[in-house]
Amino acid sequence: MLRGVVKARDAYDIRFLRDRGTALNGHLRDHLADLILGNIDQEQIAERIASVTDGLCRVELKGFFPNDRYEALEKAHFQSLKDGLSQLFGEWL
Repeated sequence: MLRGVVKARDAYDIRFLRDRGTALNGHLRDHLADLILGNIDQEQIAERIASVTDGLCRVELKGFFPNDRYEALEKAHFQSLKDGLSQLFGEWL
């Protein structure tokens, strides 16, 4: 969230970890909360999530994944990536 430019690969990594049951809790959650509360507000978080567009995902992810995995993401308009970000940052939205 604090990078100058949003990266689709970061959104994918968050989704990947969440799909495998990884949870942000304890010290890591507190650290993220401190970073967010001191640097970014709700509107900026929502804008950053909204900036994970189909176009951004196509440019950054198309050559990175096997065709079948990429095509499934594209067919769903990369919604699972946006959902993963919304879930991770939900308490600050």
